[in-house]
Amino acid sequence: MNTFPPRFLLMVAILFLSACTEERDASAAEEEATVLGQADRHASAKPSLPKVDYWAPLLAGIAGTYDSQCAAESINMTGMTGMTGSEASSPGPIAVTADGDVSSAGVSLNLRRQMNLSLERKHEAGGPVELHLLAASETMMFSLEPKVDGGGWVRLGMMPQIRQCKITRPLPLNRQSLYATFAKLIDANMHVECGSAGALTRVVSRYQLADGILKVAGRVVDLNKLSRETATIYAGNGFMYSANMPDEQPLIIMLDPQGQLSQLHLWSKDGGSIMCSRR
Repeated sequence: MNTFPPRFLLMVAILFLSACTEERDASAAEEEATVLGQADRHASAKPSLPKVDYWAPLLAGIAGTYDSQCAAESINMTGMTGMTGSEASSPGPIAVTADGDVSSAGVSLNLRRQMNLSLERKHEAGGPVELHLLAASETMMFSLEPKVDGGGWVRLGMMPQIRQCKITRPLPLNRQSLYATFAKLIDANMHVECGSAGALTRVVSRYQLADGILKVAGRVVDLNKLSRETATIYAGNGFMYSANMPDEQPLIIMLDPQGQLSQLHLWSKDGGSIMCSRR
């Protein structure tokens, strides 16, 4: 029997608690979003701008039917009830469509609707690529942990009982960095206002990101040489890309629902940081 890794259980708990908070207290969720920097003064784009489909690049890399070694597993989380009867005892293949529909023998969800998703990719020098994807709401979750050569697991269900199937083929999502997956959405060439953390004055700087090279405020960062990247899609609230640079300093790029830069945070070895936002 396949067991759930501690990292997977932690991700489930974090996204589950986040989803519960959003469902039960909308005002608190809005306040939290402000703290995270997603509702700064530039977060509201012009009404005429359409929303960007952050899901499309991701779904193109995972769509398909997973039908190998399917089984029902349980996550022991106090106070939660899961599938019963035939739903739990007869897991079928897990199908994922490019439209975001995920289904398996009567259980289904749509990733584009009220689902927050976190995608992490790690590639240490000389080591294998590790990819972890988790989307969760208060009652449903979907996860995927593919291996570069095929293998790994895809999971779907109502916690605490989860259906899982083995991945038997390499996935396109595993073949490139997260930056490359979302490049068409996060590449930019524009002027921004930047300042050091806590500084009262801000200066105008050109912000350029193309072919994996980021240039802003005199800094140059190569996103093609990162050991760890994370992409987060917030249900209706935009997108965040974060990474550890080669010197282990973090980078965060936040976009609003219309694909416009909301905030850029870039740290340096000496502990200093710059924060930039759209003019």
